[in-house]
Amino acid sequence: MIPEVRSLFNHHFTESKYKAVLNDLKSYFGILPGFRVAETPVFFPDYLKRRLVEASEQIMKGFTNPEYLDLSYKSIPSEWYTPGKSAHPNFIVLDYGICMDENGLLKPMLIEAQGFPSVFFFQMILNKAFSANYNIPSGFNPYFEDCDERQFVHLLKEIILDGYSKEDVILLELEPQKQTTLIDFIGTEKALGIKTVCVSELIKEGKDLYYMNGKTKQHISRIYNRVIADDWAQRPDVKSQFRFTDEVNVTWAGHPNWFFRLSKYGLSYLDSDYVPETTILSTISKIPEDLENYVLKPLFSFSGSGVVFNVSPNDIKKVKEPENYILQKKVAYYPGIESLDGMVKCEVRVMLVWPDNTENPIFTTNLTRLSKGELIGVKFNKNKTWVGGSLSYFEE
Repeated sequence: MIPEVRSLFNHHFTESKYKAVLNDLKSYFGILPGFRVAETPVFFPDYLKRRLVEASEQIMKGFTNPEYLDLSYKSIPSEWYTPGKSAHPNFIVLDYGICMDENGLLKPMLIEAQGFPSVFFFQMILNKAFSANYNIPSGFNPYFEDCDERQFVHLLKEIILDGYSKEDVILLELEPQKQTTLIDFIGTEKALGIKTVCVSELIKEGKDLYYMNGKTKQHISRIYNRVIADDWAQRPDVKSQFRFTDEVNVTWAGHPNWFFRLSKYGLSYLDSDYVPETTILSTISKIPEDLENYVLKPLFSFSGSGVVFNVSPNDIKKVKEPENYILQKKVAYYPGIESLDGMVKCEVRVMLVWPDNTENPIFTTNLTRLSKGELIGVKFNKNKTWVGGSLSYFEE
């Protein structure tokens, strides 16, 4: 998005350098990602970084409004309500489509919000792989102000371990070996020394949870939760002695209730120029006549699952639980990234972490996704190159 930097990168790009990036990732993690890594990072001017910060601060102000916080409990289905509370989410990711405003300037528009972790440790290593194999210009940084790799790891360690020994803390997931984000679980284990445990492997005795650490039955004091409730709901075949609704003697790094409370559910309550018009489907009295300008989305799904891009009145009529869907005004992504085989658009995920002892969330790094399809996501970019997961470098 900075023409001279983009031109220089493209001029020096080779397939061998890209393969070296992938080889570095495989060397560190032992596997390749379960998702496509794009051939290129993105280079953004400083003013876009400032707009991303401004947008995120406005959005978090809305999400932390006491009135909304009280209201947000209604978003939690009774079958997923987890006992215990936390004053705020430990992890926040905000996804922005990068657009062009009326003044010809890049502008972020909020697509989705999640009170849930992301691929933190993978993004850190991706930065190392890009930096080692590409000529990243000096004065560009994937981290926001007041954060670097050392501080990033320190914050994650502080939140996830919370003073417990690494043996007492687990990363909890549903069949982790089958997840596309497995590579990040491996990164978490390497950085923090904790184990990744499937929900089916939990041992429940009274209110205590255990897992088998080798031949030792190890007590669990804290859970770094990576289980997406929507995924678990669709897998009744995965048996577990534990459910989120159980009262157990654990603390949470990322309390499960925030998956619902800070989500697309809250978008219709936000007042910001960086948020497109969003309405919960059950509150709509009249279907808009210009449906071609809207997207229909389920509230609690990931990776574009269940999204209807070209909405028809029949699509809306078919929705059985309208309280669990939103109708959102389409955002016009700007295809401003020149690749070697066409123009590319992108979405930037701003990653924030929020330790229990700080007043406000802390900006860390980003995840960037490149697309040539109608939407960001694998199924919209099949058999395409210069698309997939990436990283943005901001001009300092």
